[in-house]
Amino acid sequence: MIRKLIKFLKKCWGKKAAYAYAGLMLTACILTYKLYFASGSNIFKSEEEKASVASSVAEGKIAYGEKNIIQGDITDRNDTGIMTSDSVDGYAHYKDAEAYTQAIGFASKDASYLLGKTSKAWLYDALPGTNKGCTIQTTLDSDLQEYCYSKLKNACTGNGAGDEGSIVVLEAKTGRVLTWAYTPSFDVTELLTAYAAANHNTTTWENIVENTLHSETYPMLHPRMPGSVFKILTSIGIIEKGESCLSETVYDGTGYLQLENSVLPNAGGQVYGEIGFKQAFIDSVNVYFAKKAIEDVGKARMDELAERCSIGTSQYFDFGMMLSKYDFNNNDEELARTAIGQQNVQISAMHVAMLTMGAACDGQIAKPHMIQQVYRTKEKKTAEGSTYSKGEIVQEEKIDTGYMHIMSPETSEVIRDAMEGKGEALKQESGMDLVVNGQSIGIGCKTGTGQIDGSFGGYSGYNNIWLTSYVPADDPQYIIVLNKYKVDGSGTSSYGATMFEDLIDVCNRIYNNNHLNPTDNADETETDESDASAKEEAAAHV
Repeated sequence: MIRKLIKFLKKCWGKKAAYAYAGLMLTACILTYKLYFASGSNIFKSEEEKASVASSVAEGKIAYGEKNIIQGDITDRNDTGIMTSDSVDGYAHYKDAEAYTQAIGFASKDASYLLGKTSKAWLYDALPGTNKGCTIQTTLDSDLQEYCYSKLKNACTGNGAGDEGSIVVLEAKTGRVLTWAYTPSFDVTELLTAYAAANHNTTTWENIVENTLHSETYPMLHPRMPGSVFKILTSIGIIEKGESCLSETVYDGTGYLQLENSVLPNAGGQVYGEIGFKQAFIDSVNVYFAKKAIEDVGKARMDELAERCSIGTSQYFDFGMMLSKYDFNNNDEELARTAIGQQNVQISAMHVAMLTMGAACDGQIAKPHMIQQVYRTKEKKTAEGSTYSKGEIVQEEKIDTGYMHIMSPETSEVIRDAMEGKGEALKQESGMDLVVNGQSIGIGCKTGTGQIDGSFGGYSGYNNIWLTSYVPADDPQYIIVLNKYKVDGSGTSSYGATMFEDLIDVCNRIYNNNHLNPTDNADETETDESDASAKEEAAAHV
């Protein structure tokens, strides 16, 4: 074939030009082969092949060309480095040793976790001629993430104060994860150092986290009882039943509902008399929601609502998998307890945030995501060593605003009215308000208390407490969920008022953080907020 090409070129250009051109083409082919195929570049590979090559690089330190790959960096939404790596064998460095572990996880040659696991192929995918993988820019805000983690760690100290805690902050209209803080957490360097010295045939890295570092893994795989925040879902069923069901009051003359084998009490045994939907939602009246579930909603509708909200099914995000639990028998006793978030229903803080988003945003749920973009790392070699800079973007942000639709705008309006009423009630109860630029900002809220069962059945004396919210009330921009697990249930103080103070602190951190500007257009698919330090502002008293 080459001879025919040369013969043809001789006729057109003459002997010398023909040989010169043929030689040039052959040289180009050889260089292309070396640079793109022999070097191991992923440019011409399928996604499956990319993952395989990147995994091989990570596991066995296979070289692209003659160089081992340093894993890429992970940054926050403003390109502030939150995880960096500067050597093939060394462990990554985190901006905060524990604040990011349960959000972005880690990736190493021996193990990977959460975002580090789902994006391992990118982190070890380097351009030909460079030795560092891609950079992943996340949607996280480093200031808010570290603030929320510190707040949780100081609050959840065990001994009845809470063994675990979560704070989730999402952009209401895009699903961007601004904060996913969880305690207990752990130091990745401590983990990987211990794991490197362990026998991998008998010890997993998860064993070390749980038994040596006394922490937890995969919080979204371990859902908790939601308590009354689940009444958001039950409310959908009541409202969708029709105006007559919504407007019909329930009479509570005893402070409890007699079921076949037990009684279901209101919190503190309080008696409410004749009560309608909005006040029952604000006061979280168990008798009202249990009666409505039995008499109006029914098991079939409750099952359909759970399926609509993906409760009981696995969900997959770019930062990991989420599980939930939903299962109960067809009897009034279990239906009543399910309706108030007890029985066999369990969901994670991220799932509660999604339900709240649906209530706040006309029934629409944008899929939570943590990857804003992925870009190549360019390397510049100097006498002092290599420096790295931002290269081409290889993955854009994926915003899915239509991930779920769980209720109509009309149903959303009714629930928002009740949640905003609860927000005003908590302001009065706590003596706190959210004040921005001299103006009071409305907040939509729902509290919840899930009673934790003991090892041998019955109430353990500990609770799983929740506060879910959206802000501002008139045009929701942020979904904020706070949760503490295993809190002493013997106290008489209001969980709602206590957690509302924490919520005000988080809101102030958001509103006084210049690169989290609540006036930004959240419908835009790309943002470029400037990096600025957060300022603290005390909440004004009502």
